[in-house]
Amino acid sequence: MALGIIIAAGHSVLAYTATGYIFPYLTNVLKWSPVDANLAVGAAALAQLPFYIINAYLADRIGRRRVYITGLALGLVLFYPVYYWLGFVKDVALASFLIFLLILTTAFTFSVLGTAIAELFPTRLDIPACRWLLT
Repeated sequence: MALGIIIAAGHSVLAYTATGYIFPYLTNVLKWSPVDANLAVGAAALAQLPFYIINAYLADRIGRRRVYITGLALGLVLFYPVYYWLGFVKDVALASFLIFLLILTTAFTFSVLGTAIAELFPTRLDIPACRWLLT
C-alpha cells in the first residue's frame, strides 16, 4: 500500500504542478489574459496527447520503472527553469512549448501509473469476511 501511495504521489505532484497550477500562474502571477492562457495550455495539452501512447509502448519495451523515473527526473530538471522562463515570455506559441515540456513529464508517469499500481497487488484475494461476495 505504501509503495502504491508513493508511486501515485510522484505523479500527482507533477500533474497538479504542470496542469493544475499553470493556469492560475499565468493569469494571476504573470497577468496573462484568460484567453491567451487557455490557448497556451490547451495547445500544450493537445501536443502531448500522443506521448501517453508512446510512453506506454516504451514501458512495455524497456520497463515501467525506467519510464516512470524518467518522467520524475524530467520534472525535477524542468519545472523550476520553465516556470522561471515563463515569466519572461509574452508569445503564446513559445509559452505553449514551455508548458508542453511541463505537461510532457506527466505523460511519462501517467502512462504507467495504473498498471504499476495494479501489479503491486495479487489478482486473487482470499479475505474470509468477503467470501460471500465471491459465491
